[in-house]
Amino acid sequence: MMLIMIASLVAREAQAEITPECATAFDEAVSLRHAHKFIASRGAYAKCVATCTQEDVLRDCKDWHDQLDASIPSIDVRVVTSAGAVVRAFTTEIDGKAMEHAPLEVDPDEHVVTAHAAGTTVEERVVVHLGERPRVVELRLPGAPVQTVVSRPIRWPTILASIVTVSAAGAGAAFETLGATQYSALGSCTSTRTCRPDDVNAAKTATIAGDVLVGTAIVAVVLTVLTYVLRPTHHDRQPLVARVRF
Repeated sequence: MMLIMIASLVAREAQAEITPECATAFDEAVSLRHAHKFIASRGAYAKCVATCTQEDVLRDCKDWHDQLDASIPSIDVRVVTSAGAVVRAFTTEIDGKAMEHAPLEVDPDEHVVTAHAAGTTVEERVVVHLGERPRVVELRLPGAPVQTVVSRPIRWPTILASIVTVSAAGAGAAFETLGATQYSALGSCTSTRTCRPDDVNAAKTATIAGDVLVGTAIVAVVLTVLTYVLRPTHHDRQPLVARVRF
């Protein structure tokens, strides 16, 4: 019984000792973490977990490993055309190294993200912070130069009002002329009130119709002007095409 107790104590003392491999891994993990080399530090903490047996050191290594594993940032790249369409076929580099999978873990720092697509290379510098998982970087391929074209097209209310103006004015003038002609044909009977009632009514009807149509034309003119002046302005972005003179 005594021998068993002595052996158990010796085993516990041996387990409590920090091996050189454990000490090296722990020191390296701490130094890399202080230098903000978190990916390498996480690897050193994983080695620490694998080599250390002392409970306090092992627990410390596990905690730091898990914290770094949850907070190390990553970058994902999205490439679009100048019009905003998503590009599917492209290759990517981060800090000059090919991005073999996405998202790619990086240390928090400034990184240069490069994409190659459709014979064009685009590049952007981004600053990535802890906890950004993933940081989506959108790279836009350059397109043809664009220009903003301002237009104010004439809309259908203006066109309709102008048609009504011309039609009403023409018809009104015709009826006014007809009424004036009919009144002139009545001659002297208008003063003696001996004109036929039908002739008088025809002249009055023509004149009233002319007046109504002329009034309609005036209203239509106002509407034409208002709808023309107040028509909306459109700003369209269009490719700038160079004009070559021969």
